[in-house]
Amino acid sequence: MSVVSYSESGWDTQEERWDDWEDDEMNAEMKCLFCAHTAQNPGVLFEHVKQTHGFDFVKTRRELQLDFYQSMRVVNYIRTMWLNETDFGTTAAFEVKGTEAFLNDDQYLKPAMEDDALLYALDELDLDDDESDHVNDASASAEASKTTMSTSESELLARVRALEQQLERQTCETKAVVQQFSEYRQMVRRQFYEGLDDAAATTTADADQTEVCSSDYYFNSYAGNDIHMQ
Repeated sequence: MSVVSYSESGWDTQEERWDDWEDDEMNAEMKCLFCAHTAQNPGVLFEHVKQTHGFDFVKTRRELQLDFYQSMRVVNYIRTMWLNETDFGTTAAFEVKGTEAFLNDDQYLKPAMEDDALLYALDELDLDDDESDHVNDASASAEASKTTMSTSESELLARVRALEQQLERQTCETKAVVQQFSEYRQMVRRQFYEGLDDAAATTTADADQTEVCSSDYYFNSYAGNDIHMQ
Protein backbone atom coordinates (compact mmCIF):
# COMPACT_ATOMS: atom_id res chain seq x y z
CA MET A 1 0.00 0.00 0.00
CA SER A 2 1.43 3.37 -0.94
CA VAL A 3 2.12 6.22 1.48
CA VAL A 4 -0.47 8.97 1.52
CA SER A 5 0.28 12.64 2.06
CA TYR A 6 -2.32 15.23 2.97
CA SER A 7 -3.02 18.88 2.42
CA GLU A 8 -5.93 21.03 3.56
CA SER A 9 -7.02 21.35 -0.06
CA GLY A 10 -7.55 17.59 -0.38
CA TRP A 11 -6.00 14.11 -0.46
CA ASP A 12 -2.84 13.44 -2.52
CA THR A 13 -2.44 9.76 -3.51
CA GLN A 14 0.16 7.94 -5.57
CA GLU A 15 -1.53 4.69 -6.56
CA GLU A 16 -4.80 4.23 -4.66
CA ARG A 17 -7.62 6.49 -3.48
CA TRP A 18 -9.12 6.85 -0.03
CA ASP A 19 -12.37 5.16 -1.10
CA ASP A 20 -10.45 2.04 -2.07
CA TRP A 21 -9.17 1.66 1.46
CA GLU A 22 -12.36 2.26 3.40
CA ASP A 23 -13.40 -1.39 3.73
CA ASP A 24 -9.94 -2.49 4.80
CA GLU A 25 -9.47 0.35 7.26
CA MET A 26 -12.80 -0.30 9.02
CA ASN A 27 -11.37 -3.52 10.43
CA ALA A 28 -7.80 -2.32 10.86
CA GLU A 29 -6.13 -2.24 14.24
CA MET A 30 -5.38 1.24 15.52
CA LYS A 31 -2.25 1.69 17.56
CA CYS A 32 -2.09 3.69 20.79
CA LEU A 33 -0.29 7.02 20.66
CA PHE A 34 2.05 6.12 23.53
CA CYS A 35 2.36 2.33 23.61
CA ALA A 36 1.83 -0.87 21.59
CA HIS A 37 -1.81 -1.28 22.64
CA THR A 38 -4.28 -1.55 19.73
CA ALA A 39 -8.03 -1.30 19.21
CA GLN A 40 -10.43 -1.35 16.27
CA ASN A 41 -12.55 1.58 17.47
CA PRO A 42 -11.13 5.11 17.84
CA GLY A 43 -13.36 5.83 20.82
CA VAL A 44 -12.11 2.74 22.63
CA LEU A 45 -8.52 3.55 21.75
CA PHE A 46 -8.70 7.15 22.97
CA GLU A 47 -10.37 5.97 26.18
CA HIS A 48 -7.32 3.74 26.69
CA VAL A 49 -5.04 6.73 26.00
CA LYS A 50 -6.97 8.75 28.59
CA GLN A 51 -7.08 6.11 31.30
CA THR A 52 -3.56 4.72 30.81
CA HIS A 53 -1.53 7.72 29.69
CA GLY A 54 -3.51 10.65 31.07
CA PHE A 55 -4.08 12.41 27.74
CA ASP A 56 -7.75 13.07 26.94
CA PHE A 57 -7.60 13.53 23.17
CA VAL A 58 -11.38 13.77 22.73
CA LYS A 59 -11.79 16.41 25.46
CA THR A 60 -8.79 18.40 24.20
CA ARG A 61 -10.14 18.31 20.66
CA ARG A 62 -13.55 19.50 21.78
CA GLU A 63 -12.37 22.24 24.16
CA LEU A 64 -9.81 23.65 21.71
CA GLN A 65 -12.23 23.12 18.80
CA LEU A 66 -9.54 21.42 16.75
CA ASP A 67 -10.56 20.70 13.17
CA PHE A 68 -9.81 17.51 11.26
CA TYR A 69 -6.39 18.65 10.06
CA GLN A 70 -5.30 19.94 13.45
CA SER A 71 -6.39 16.64 15.00
CA MET A 72 -4.31 14.83 12.40
CA ARG A 73 -1.30 17.03 13.23
CA VAL A 74 -1.67 16.16 16.93
CA VAL A 75 -1.65 12.42 16.14
CA ASN A 76 1.31 12.65 13.76
CA TYR A 77 3.24 14.91 16.13
CA ILE A 78 2.84 12.46 19.02
CA ARG A 79 3.76 9.53 16.77
CA THR A 80 6.88 11.37 15.54
CA MET A 81 7.96 12.18 19.09
CA TRP A 82 7.30 8.60 20.23
CA LEU A 83 9.33 7.16 17.32
CA ASN A 84 12.24 9.37 18.30
CA GLU A 85 11.84 8.80 22.03
CA THR A 86 9.91 5.71 23.06
CA ASP A 87 9.30 6.92 26.60
CA PHE A 88 7.67 10.10 25.29
CA GLY A 89 4.45 10.75 27.19
CA THR A 90 5.29 8.29 29.94
CA THR A 91 7.74 10.39 31.92
CA ALA A 92 5.43 13.42 31.90
CA ALA A 93 1.78 13.87 31.04
CA PHE A 94 1.31 15.15 27.52
CA GLU A 95 -1.10 18.03 26.92
CA VAL A 96 -2.08 20.42 24.16
CA LYS A 97 -2.91 24.03 25.07
CA GLY A 98 -3.76 25.28 21.57
CA THR A 99 -0.72 27.54 21.16
CA GLU A 100 1.69 24.86 19.94
CA ALA A 101 3.38 25.53 16.59
CA PHE A 102 2.82 21.99 15.31
CA LEU A 103 -0.94 22.59 15.19
CA ASN A 104 -0.38 24.70 12.05
CA ASP A 105 2.69 22.93 10.68
CA ASP A 106 1.88 21.02 7.48
CA GLN A 107 4.87 18.79 8.17
CA TYR A 108 2.60 16.89 10.54
CA LEU A 109 -0.04 16.29 7.89
CA LYS A 110 2.22 13.54 6.57
CA PRO A 111 1.67 10.27 8.45
CA ALA A 112 4.47 9.49 10.87
CA MET A 113 3.50 5.81 10.73
CA GLU A 114 2.72 3.99 7.48
CA ASP A 115 -0.88 2.89 7.04
CA ASP A 116 -1.94 4.60 10.25
CA ALA A 117 -5.56 3.47 10.57
CA LEU A 118 -6.18 5.97 13.36
CA LEU A 119 -5.85 8.84 10.88
CA TYR A 120 -8.58 7.39 8.72
CA ALA A 121 -10.85 7.03 11.76
CA LEU A 122 -10.67 10.65 12.91
CA ASP A 123 -13.70 11.45 10.77
CA GLU A 124 -15.65 8.94 12.89
CA LEU A 125 -14.98 11.19 15.87
CA ASP A 126 -16.46 14.06 13.85
CA LEU A 127 -19.63 12.04 13.36
CA ASP A 128 -19.68 11.03 17.02
CA ASP A 129 -19.22 14.67 18.05
CA ASP A 130 -22.05 15.76 15.74
CA GLU A 131 -24.36 13.08 17.13
CA SER A 132 -23.35 14.00 20.66
CA ASP A 133 -24.01 17.66 19.93
CA HIS A 134 -27.43 16.81 18.51
CA VAL A 135 -28.24 14.69 21.55
CA ASN A 136 -27.02 17.41 23.89
CA ASP A 137 -28.96 20.06 21.99
CA ALA A 138 -32.07 17.90 22.05
CA SER A 139 -31.62 17.23 25.77
CA ALA A 140 -31.03 20.91 26.45
CA SER A 141 -34.08 21.83 24.39
CA ALA A 142 -36.22 19.25 26.18
CA GLU A 143 -34.93 20.45 29.54
CA ALA A 144 -35.61 24.05 28.58
CA SER A 145 -39.13 23.13 27.48
CA LYS A 146 -39.66 21.25 30.72
CA THR A 147 -38.36 24.21 32.70
CA THR A 148 -40.57 26.59 30.72
CA MET A 149 -43.54 24.30 31.21
CA SER A 150 -42.81 23.98 34.92
CA THR A 151 -42.50 27.75 35.19
CA SER A 152 -45.76 28.24 33.30
CA GLU A 153 -47.52 25.68 35.46
CA SER A 154 -46.20 27.32 38.61
CA GLU A 155 -47.30 30.73 37.43
CA LEU A 156 -50.72 29.33 36.48
CA LEU A 157 -51.15 27.63 39.85
CA ALA A 158 -50.10 30.81 41.63
CA ARG A 159 -52.62 32.77 39.56
CA VAL A 160 -55.38 30.27 40.35
CA ARG A 161 -54.60 30.46 44.08
CA ALA A 162 -54.64 34.26 43.93
CA LEU A 163 -58.03 34.22 42.19
CA GLU A 164 -59.40 31.74 44.71
CA GLN A 165 -58.24 33.95 47.58
CA GLN A 166 -59.73 37.01 45.88
CA LEU A 167 -63.04 35.17 45.38
CA GLU A 168 -63.02 34.07 49.00
CA ARG A 169 -62.46 37.65 50.18
CA GLN A 170 -65.25 38.91 47.92
CA THR A 171 -67.59 36.19 49.23
CA CYS A 172 -66.84 37.16 52.81
CA GLU A 173 -67.36 40.83 52.00
CA THR A 174 -70.68 40.03 50.30
CA LYS A 175 -71.84 38.03 53.31
CA ALA A 176 -70.86 40.92 55.58
CA VAL A 177 -72.81 43.41 53.44
CA VAL A 178 -75.88 41.12 53.42
CA GLN A 179 -75.64 40.74 57.20
CA GLN A 180 -75.32 44.51 57.68
CA PHE A 181 -78.28 45.15 55.39
CA SER A 182 -80.38 42.59 57.27
CA GLU A 183 -79.49 44.22 60.59
CA TYR A 184 -80.30 47.62 59.14
CA ARG A 185 -83.74 46.45 58.00
CA GLN A 186 -84.46 45.02 61.41
CA MET A 187 -83.39 48.28 63.06
CA VAL A 188 -85.60 50.35 60.74
CA ARG A 189 -88.55 48.05 61.32
CA ARG A 190 -88.01 48.13 65.08
CA GLN A 191 -87.77 51.91 65.10
CA PHE A 192 -90.87 52.18 62.92
CA TYR A 193 -93.02 50.04 65.21
CA GLU A 194 -91.62 51.74 68.29
CA GLY A 195 -92.63 55.07 66.71
CA LEU A 196 -96.13 53.78 66.15
CA ASP A 197 -96.36 52.58 69.73
CA ASP A 198 -95.14 55.95 71.03
CA ALA A 199 -97.64 57.79 68.83
CA ALA A 200 -100.47 55.57 70.01
CA ALA A 201 -99.49 56.05 73.63
CA THR A 202 -99.32 59.82 73.18
CA THR A 203 -102.77 59.86 71.51
CA THR A 204 -104.31 57.84 74.37
CA ALA A 205 -102.74 60.08 76.96
CA ASP A 206 -104.04 63.20 75.20
CA ALA A 207 -107.51 61.74 75.01
CA ASP A 208 -107.50 60.91 78.70
CA GLN A 209 -106.30 64.40 79.55
CA THR A 210 -109.02 65.96 77.38
CA GLU A 211 -111.67 63.90 79.14
CA VAL A 212 -110.41 64.94 82.57
CA CYS A 213 -110.35 68.55 81.54
CA SER A 214 -113.92 68.35 80.22
CA SER A 215 -115.18 66.86 83.48
CA ASP A 216 -113.45 69.51 85.54
CA TYR A 217 -114.89 72.21 83.35
CA TYR A 218 -118.37 70.78 83.73
CA PHE A 219 -118.30 70.69 87.51
CA ASN A 220 -116.56 74.01 87.83
CA SER A 221 -119.17 75.71 85.59
CA TYR A 222 -122.00 74.41 87.71
CA ALA A 223 -120.28 75.45 90.84
CA GLY A 224 -119.95 78.98 89.58
CA ASN A 225 -123.67 79.27 88.89
CA ASP A 226 -124.62 78.17 92.39
CA ILE A 227 -126.73 75.35 91.10
CA HIS A 228 -127.74 73.12 93.98
CA MET A 229 -129.94 70.21 94.01
CA GLN A 230 -133.10 70.57 96.09
